[in-house]
Amino acid sequence: MSIQLFSNSLGEEELNAVKNVFDSKWLFHGKEQNAFEENFAKKIKSKKFLFTNGCTNSIHMCLQALDIKEGDEVIMPSNSFISCPSSVRMLGGTPIFCDIEKETNNIDVNSCKEKITKNTKAVIILHYGGYPCKFDELKEVVKDIPIIEDSANSTYSLYKGRVCGTLGTFGCFSFDAMKMICCGEGGGISVNDTNYLDKLLKFRFLGLPPRASGVDKSKKEEIWWSRDPESYGIKHVSCDIQAAIMNVQLTKLDSFIKRRNEVTNLYNEILSKNKNITLQKQNTDEIVSNHYLYWIKVDKKYRNNLINYLKDNGVYCTVKYWPLHLTKLYNDNQSYPNVEEMIETLINLPIHQNIKDEDVNLICKIINDFFMKYI
Repeated sequence: MSIQLFSNSLGEEELNAVKNVFDSKWLFHGKEQNAFEENFAKKIKSKKFLFTNGCTNSIHMCLQALDIKEGDEVIMPSNSFISCPSSVRMLGGTPIFCDIEKETNNIDVNSCKEKITKNTKAVIILHYGGYPCKFDELKEVVKDIPIIEDSANSTYSLYKGRVCGTLGTFGCFSFDAMKMICCGEGGGISVNDTNYLDKLLKFRFLGLPPRASGVDKSKKEEIWWSRDPESYGIKHVSCDIQAAIMNVQLTKLDSFIKRRNEVTNLYNEILSKNKNITLQKQNTDEIVSNHYLYWIKVDKKYRNNLINYLKDNGVYCTVKYWPLHLTKLYNDNQSYPNVEEMIETLINLPIHQNIKDEDVNLICKIINDFFMKYI
């Protein structure tokens, strides 16, 4: 017996969509990508959405668009995914870490405020596990400093009626194999300040400005094959195969979130009776998670033993995300107490749209049995 931490829901509809792309003989980015960009932008009510080959690349592109360079600082919580500081460093900038809130694992606004200097050029936020951060409070503190939302966790999470990823200057999404909706690898950018759109379009494809297809260009120009790059760049594009999958997946998103909400409620119903467990922050009228992750916290003296007990009983768990300031590469010789407490007490339990109620009941039983046995 083994209960998966993540699972996807790909079926005949996605296969048929891919077959249609194969039959068209056009595998590059084309009508399927255009359709997905329009469909996703409409779903999240974004001004513009660009499909890319990953969330990491999307974050890098946004930092490029903000002209991050040597001497520039970018603030982010220490429990951000590794792609965030890596992208800053690769452009010559300096990642600046801050602490998180205990109850949400999201950026602590006051800690962020303390880190702002004249060199601060951007702030990257993560809506941990899909639960939106206190965006309005953060915006009041950072004022005109651009905010990049790492929305890899928060596809269609809602903050005061607005979709996460449309709150800041940019929102970066992930569609990799573990995400809410997926195509193996993929991502995208919600462009909420369209002044950056031309830059992002160039950065997505080799520093070249957008143009008509070669066939269309040949109807108007004698030397239609010429290209003149306007900046240095690499390829961050996706293709119609992935876009076709995403167009189908998008139609299933609401049902996935509905099921994850049911799973979350079942976990809460059972585990709330265990006084040894702290549950994650619950939805409110204004803050609605998509339930990408389900986490609990337990006393650090039990945490590792409980994870191994679950594993030994066929339940794989994990702990996301490892504090950046504790890595050799990014160690800034500072302490962030709430991040450090999180990494010693948190457990991410299995949650996805395919998990059965009987599996959730079993996981909860194993957890409760552990505490009955060892306390």
